[in-house]
Amino acid sequence: SNAGQPYPIVYKEQTQTVDILSESSFTLGMIEDEQYGLHQIELAPGDILMTYTDGLLEYKVASDSARIYDDLANCFSSYKEVVREKPSEFFEILFRLFGNAVNKKVNNDMAVMLICVK
Repeated sequence: SNAGQPYPIVYKEQTQTVDILSESSFTLGMIEDEQYGLHQIELAPGDILMTYTDGLLEYKVASDSARIYDDLANCFSSYKEVVREKPSEFFEILFRLFGNAVNKKVNNDMAVMLICVK
């Protein structure tokens, strides 16, 4: 479960695919006794998991919410080599394309975490 946070994205090296791990649920703590589902995936060497806060998406959602996750997955796929070689450069690309960053300054609270399986 993502407990109300944006959907994680995973790149699978073996299949060269990017998947959006979409499972909707209420924000953690909003509803007493809410039951959250468990979503398990197996990661293999070369796979990359990306999680992020909703601050990354707020600017784009305001302009085009229907395609936001597809756009993010396509960006992740297009820059997968940058993700591996220069993660900080990928963060700058993400913040510029999705977070409305200007001169490396963002206008919202954003956090991105990449987990690269060795």
